Amino acid sequence: MSMKAKHVLCSLGLVASGLVFVGSANGLDYQDNVDVEFTFEPTLSIGLSAQVLKIDDLAPGSTGTSNGVTVTVNSNNVTGYTLSAQVGSSTNTTSDLTFDSNHAFTSLAVGSSVALADFEDSTWGYVIDSGANYSGLADYESEGWTQLKKTITSGDTSTLFQIGAKAAGDQVAGNYTNKINFKVVTNYVPTSGNMQDVAEGDLELLMPEIGDAAMLKDVRDGQQYMVAKFPDGNYWMASNLNLGSTTGTMTLTAADSNVSASGYTLPQSSATGFSDDTAENVYKSGSTTCSDTSACYSYYTFAAATAGENPSTGSSSYDICPKGWRLPTSTELTEFITAVDGYSGNASAIVSMIYAGAYMDSALSNGGTNGYYWSSDAEDGNDAYFMSFDSDTASVISGSKASGYSISCMFNL
Repeated sequence: MSMKAKHVLCSLGLVASGLVFVGSANGLDYQDNVDVEFTFEPTLSIGLSAQVLKIDDLAPGSTGTSNGVTVTVNSNNVTGYTLSAQVGSSTNTTSDLTFDSNHAFTSLAVGSSVALADFEDSTWGYVIDSGANYSGLADYESEGWTQLKKTITSGDTSTLFQIGAKAAGDQVAGNYTNKINFKVVTNYVPTSGNMQDVAEGDLELLMPEIGDAAMLKDVRDGQQYMVAKFPDGNYWMASNLNLGSTTGTMTLTAADSNVSASGYTLPQSSATGFSDDTAENVYKSGSTTCSDTSACYSYYTFAAATAGENPSTGSSSYDICPKGWRLPTSTELTEFITAVDGYSGNASAIVSMIYAGAYMDSALSNGGTNGYYWSSDAEDGNDAYFMSFDSDTASVISGSKASGYSISCMFNL
């Protein structure tokens, strides 16, 4: 079974203004024009590997898992798609798997996360891609849909969908049924996919929910960055800034960076330095593998991170983030930690934060186990504030401006 949906991304029209009479020194010229228009329609289809989900031989007081149905989505939409599911139909609008009006398996709650071994009697839930925990689907009656997967780039993907259930010891024998519906929708495509040009409205449409992500390009060097909406409600880079050159300096301007009108020259990458509180040092490692022996992404002293401004107190007005993005303040980093911790229950859920370690005195420290992100705030002439984190804890503290730390830019709302 497959369904197709089409989405018009752009249409360009040049309106004809009719016949134009032009005089010239060489005689008379006649000019005319025609309309130019094109329409692009991304492909989108969904297919199911089977038409029935069935748990065989579910015994009284036991649990069981169904066969798997592979949901295959094909799309060339540049920002990907969102796959959702719903349980129910016009004849059974609830989320129950029913035998008759008196006997049913009740669905787990939407958004719950329950191991099959912890199911209560006469309950059922779904799981995707052989995950450990099950949850519940929105029902037909509420007209809601539960998001299963959201991709952020074009391409074909498959999702394995299964259900699990636990029967009561005195469960009435019978065939318990309902229907599960799948829906796929192409994601919003912004006018520009560049970090420097994207508007707040574009980000709201690209990433309406906490945890949504998208890929945007930094026009300064063409690198693609994943950005995400985090529990604090802000949009952050979900990977470390990796700006720098190993062959020379880089000229940043106010047209492409969060720098002053006079611009800023980012120094050439070097593995030496990172010992002077006023030095503008950059080290672009060339690797994305972080470990105790492998530096990863790029490291910046506070002076380099703040585009040479390096305030002795207070917050820097400038930094090397893309235009429209900036370094967070120390207060915003604290709010970020609080929001993520409250959303997930533990600091280790600071997803996508990278344990790049620090670069100090020309050497890597704590790579693979700790991460550090600069804020825009200086404590004094020697120290500035940053976020320090590992797999268990996160906090905002101050330390030497000479340290080489990572940068995660936030969208300037």
